[in-house]
Amino acid sequence: MGNKVDISRYWNGLNKPLLAAAIIAVILVFVFDFYLFDIEEAFKGASKIGRIFYNLLFSFITAYIFYLLTVYSKEYYNKQATAPSLKFYLRQIVSDAERVMKTISKTTAVHIDENSSLEDITRACNLINPLTIPPKLDELNKLVIPGNWYNHFFFHKEVVDTALTRVRSQYFIILDDELIDMLGNIENSSLFENINFCIQHNLGGTDLDFISKDLVIYFAAIKKLKKYIEAL
Repeated sequence: MGNKVDISRYWNGLNKPLLAAAIIAVILVFVFDFYLFDIEEAFKGASKIGRIFYNLLFSFITAYIFYLLTVYSKEYYNKQATAPSLKFYLRQIVSDAERVMKTISKTTAVHIDENSSLEDITRACNLINPLTIPPKLDELNKLVIPGNWYNHFFFHKEVVDTALTRVRSQYFIILDDELIDMLGNIENSSLFENINFCIQHNLGGTDLDFISKDLVIYFAAIKKLKKYIEAL
């Protein structure tokens, strides 16, 4: 079962431009074999040039097959083998972001999730005094986040940073460009930059309206990561 290949995932992971080049090369090889080599030369030396081009095409096809069998397939199996544990750390980021959304919703009575509009998030942020202490989601929740809303967001950043450290240290070799970009957008979010600035300069404020747009962008990034996890 461990070696079972999911054709859809295997196909989706292929470098499409490289695959297209390989397919074109195969077609051209057939054109040479069944047509061009059987007709007269268009000019002197055309046959030799064609033979050189044919050999290059054949070498490229051979190299591509070798790449599929040795490099890509190995990466695919490694990714499939590590997917459950990788998902665990990625879900930590998503789960804690959802906790933040639920806490905002409980505080303001405005439903907030990764699909919320700027209007709804702005309305919720206008109802939150950043110097107040966020409520617990339920009485059985033992998670204690000291401090005010600034600290609440900073705690989430620490959860993200811890998960990202694990992901990069243990799974860096199998991370694809899409996931690297997503994690980079989350880590370098303007939300964290603004919250960190407020904490460092001991700023107050009467509401969180100034991070409304940051939250919309951040929650969209979380939504994208959530979809990636589901497809992993």
